[in-house]
Amino acid sequence: MFSEKVPEGMLPKWESLAEELDACVPGYPRLAREMEQAPASTIFRRFSALNARNLLYLQRDLIMLENRLKQVEYRDSISTKGFRQHYAKDSNNLHYSTAFGDSVQWNLMLQVRERLKEYNETLVLQSIILKLPVPDDYDVKDISCFIHLPQGMNAPLSGSDKATWGLPEQPDLRAADLVTLKPRRKEDRFSNFVSEHAIRYVQWPLKLFQSKKKREEHHGMVTYKDRTIHRATYIIIGTLAGLAPILSIIVLTKLHTMKARLWTTAVFNVGIAFSLQLFTEAKRMDIFAVTAALV
Repeated sequence: MFSEKVPEGMLPKWESLAEELDACVPGYPRLAREMEQAPASTIFRRFSALNARNLLYLQRDLIMLENRLKQVEYRDSISTKGFRQHYAKDSNNLHYSTAFGDSVQWNLMLQVRERLKEYNETLVLQSIILKLPVPDDYDVKDISCFIHLPQGMNAPLSGSDKATWGLPEQPDLRAADLVTLKPRRKEDRFSNFVSEHAIRYVQWPLKLFQSKKKREEHHGMVTYKDRTIHRATYIIIGTLAGLAPILSIIVLTKLHTMKARLWTTAVFNVGIAFSLQLFTEAKRMDIFAVTAALV
């Protein structure tokens, strides 16, 4: 057992959390620290096939015990020896059957109870695991880059799990049953697209919503929090929502024929329906209701 105490003067003094992360041993310690700093990167395998296999084995054991129990119950029900015929009618007789040297059915029931408890617990846990959300490709790529690229850990993992999250140059090598414990907050399609893909092209307006002091350095890169991105996209969406009816009124006042106005109204209705899908989380019923009200 390792019990050597490190002298207090030799302990590192970290100036920031970034330095503390860099001070962690490359490998599982630093990866765990990264997951603590970025909850969206808490991505693991659900081992669906192994869990299903375990349930199949437990199910098979229970079927065998069930069939055996039915046979013993029937044998005891037609027996004239002792109190066997009363086991199925009075649980006290079954419980105290061990005192009469006839504990076959009771011991079998105890085996069923123990295995059934294990099976039920496993079944419930598996149902919970299967409901865990699938991580975003962006977050899986982020943790893969952290593990393998030089600005992260530079590929310290050497075990059979080193490609669990894929490789930067071969992302398809990642496990197919990954789940996340802290899914990224889902907004409308436009906000999600900006967060995952277009962030590099729209950094200049984000600087208006997040001061330099609040911007976080993450492995040499400036990062922005999701709420900052969502705040910016909310303003953009709100502005477009306010301009859309004004623009439609201006266009319609410039048209002088009924045919042109009808076609323009149809185009605006289609545009509003598309905007509802892109910029909001409206359901199909809501989209139909809004477009019908505009007619």
